[in-house]
Parts: sequence; C-alpha cells; structure tokens
Amino acid sequence: MIDLTPTKELTDKTRFLLHQYATSENLQLPGVIRELGPKELALLKESQTTETVKLLNLRRLLSITVEQKSRSQPYLQSIGERAERIIQAYEDRHLTTQQALSELETLAQTAADAQAEQERLGLDANTFAVYNALRLAIEDAPIQLAKDVNSVFVRYPDYQWDEREGNEARADLYHLLRPYLATGEMIEAVNRLLDVPRV
Repeated sequence: MIDLTPTKELTDKTRFLLHQYATSENLQLPGVIRELGPKELALLKESQTTETVKLLNLRRLLSITVEQKSRSQPYLQSIGERAERIIQAYEDRHLTTQQALSELETLAQTAADAQAEQERLGLDANTFAVYNALRLAIEDAPIQLAKDVNSVFVRYPDYQWDEREGNEARADLYHLLRPYLATGEMIEAVNRLLDVPRV
C-alpha cells in the first residue's frame, strides 16, 4: 500500500513554488468593466454575474471614475457622494442588493450621460457641477437656480480663502435656497455647494 500522506519536504516545496510563481495582484471580479459608458453599462446589465458582483463592479467603477475625472468634470463629485450614501445604506442593511444595484445603475447612467446632458443644457463645467450638487437637495432643481448659484461663486472668487467673501457668499446662497428648502436642509446644501470643486 502506498502512503499518500504529504511529507514536510513536499509541503515546504509546494509552498515555495506557490509563493515564487503565483500572484494575486491582477485578480478581477467576473464581468468587470473598466470604463464608464453607455455601452459598458448595457454589457454589465446583460451579464450573467450575480447582482452582488454587479454591485461591487459598479461601486468600484464609480469610485475610479470620480477619482480620475472629477478635477476636469467637477459634477462627478456629487455623483460620487450619492454613490457613497447608497453603499452606506446597503452596508447598514437599509437597502437590499437589488435596490442598491438599481440605484447605482441609475447613478452610473447619469455619470455616463452627463457630458451629453451638460451640452444639452448649455452649461459650463462649473454651473453643471453646481446643478448636480443642487439636485442632491432639490430633486427638480431649476437650471436658473444653478446659474444664480454659480454667479455667486464668480462674484466671490476667493470665498474659500477670504473670510469676508466666504461669509458674503454663504449669505447669498442662503438667500437663493430659502424658497426651496427648510433651514436644516438649506445649511447642508450650502455647505455642499461651498465644497464643490471648480475648474
């Protein structure tokens, strides 16, 4: 009878070979997409991977897109914030996998279509970023409100560094948002608007 019990020498040699020749640095989730666009999103939706894998792929893709492109496309910051809130709600078990996936798909579609929407609305990059930040607080934010808010930032270009300009910009923003939001929501929205990066 042959003894099939592994010896210490064989175990050590196997471990050495695995460490030497096997790597795990380029592991990818099944069905991973590397670029955010309408075609890629359609492929992801049609893929046979599980909803959890699709959710993880979208989370990763949105995070990478926001990190790489938000300097030139500042509207992506608000999309990234919304994605983080969805993931947090999912992790806190306030959303099911299907609900979180659906909301992330909507956000990813918004990000993919944003360039075309910006052109359709005729907004510059800064006004479009303001418009997206406003939609976090006011679902149907008027375009004119975004233009008015952006004009506040143009009027006070040093609002981030000059305390006087910062206070005046904040006061003007409160005045603009007062008809749309309750006090607590208005303060949160103004703080978010003041953090929107500008190009």
